[in-house]
Amino acid sequence: MTKQYLRKIELSVSGIADAYDLSDLHVEFQVNNAIVGTPKWATLRIWNLGPDKATQIIREFTGVTLAVGYADLDAQRIIAGEIAQVAYGRENAVDTYLDLMVQDADRALLWGTISKSLDIGWTDDQVLDAVLAEWGKGPSPITLGHKPAFKGQPAGDAIVLHGALFDVMEELAHRQDCNWFVEDQQLYVVPKAEVMADDGAPVLTPESGLLGTPVLTYQGIQGRCLMNPAIKVGRTVRLRNADITQLALKSSIIGITDPASIVPTLNNPIETYGTYKVLAVTHEGNSRENQWETRFVCCDVDNTAFTGGPGLVSVPSGGAL
Repeated sequence: MTKQYLRKIELSVSGIADAYDLSDLHVEFQVNNAIVGTPKWATLRIWNLGPDKATQIIREFTGVTLAVGYADLDAQRIIAGEIAQVAYGRENAVDTYLDLMVQDADRALLWGTISKSLDIGWTDDQVLDAVLAEWGKGPSPITLGHKPAFKGQPAGDAIVLHGALFDVMEELAHRQDCNWFVEDQQLYVVPKAEVMADDGAPVLTPESGLLGTPVLTYQGIQGRCLMNPAIKVGRTVRLRNADITQLALKSSIIGITDPASIVPTLNNPIETYGTYKVLAVTHEGNSRENQWETRFVCCDVDNTAFTGGPGLVSVPSGGAL
């Protein structure tokens, strides 16, 4: 079992010509990702950076890479992205701070467009190739990380792809009954009832870093653990079903014949471990204070655990500082 102590943080910012290692400074961060098309994003606060270096970062630097880990575990990257917003200020008479908002493949995802037609007989594989060709042209190109075998026959008419690449991907994912997201500038397309192949799903118990008790809600199974960069959207975690708090309705009191149609219910036996698909992840930490945890939302791998409501209602999304 990995010893989860002596936290490790590696933070670097980079521009065209220079890069700075800020790992030894006081840093607070929150990294958010979800199995939806919005960019993976992070907010970082860096305390007491020299004014000259802060000015250079504000004016010239464009990239951030953040990795975390523990003393006996190599740091794993949790975000590498573009600086979208910067704020520099003073917290008190002594301490200054630099706030950064970082988004993964920000310009390509939010500003990429396409204008292309495909002839009769087009397939969604051709649509994806056209999207990736456009995303590959920019300063932060997006490449293919994972896709399933697409279903469907060649189309009986032509199609015009025109407008935002984001919208084209949304329509493609809808046709294929898939989710899609971008992580580390790679595009992942995952069927809603499947997960990506995993070398080994993290097993979360109180002995391996699980904090508190996971709770089954209408938004999915919500839980938290010590910082664990191995937890990623589209992949899996394993939980002891006996550790998950579940809700129940007393049908005899409220007159409902099928409570499971209203309240989410686990299909997995309580005495076993369940494998769950990760829908959303938030890594939140502070290099000098107590905060150092990962929060996650997950659902049954085949998406049938939530018979009484949607598997996912709300997930973290980007926003201004």
